[in-house]
Amino acid sequence: MERVTIKLFFSDKIIFLSALAGLVGNIAVWATAISFYRKAKEAQVFLHYSVHLGVDLTGDKGRIFYLPSLGFLILLVNLVLAYLIFLKEKNLSRIAVISVFWLEMFILGDILFLSFLNF
Repeated sequence: MERVTIKLFFSDKIIFLSALAGLVGNIAVWATAISFYRKAKEAQVFLHYSVHLGVDLTGDKGRIFYLPSLGFLILLVNLVLAYLIFLKEKNLSRIAVISVFWLEMFILGDILFLSFLNF
């Protein structure tokens, strides 16, 4: 099995830009979560909303950090998997990294919606 260097992996422009966008997205998610935490006056906040049931999960305001933590974990796992399969499946590797950016955008939208719901 041939080894891929980090430099070779990130020399692919699609992977580099997607990874960078995913990282910037995760930083935006963390900043929004910290802002949410600081704005929350109550210890209990709404954590989930569904169209059919309305608010169906409340909890400690610190649980808002589960979302950015999960996003960062998925970012790391996808980058490692993309790195490992880069030489054999370059397109699949690109898809794995691109998907991280979109995941971060969905998480950001979720936290923004929860901010709207709580404040």
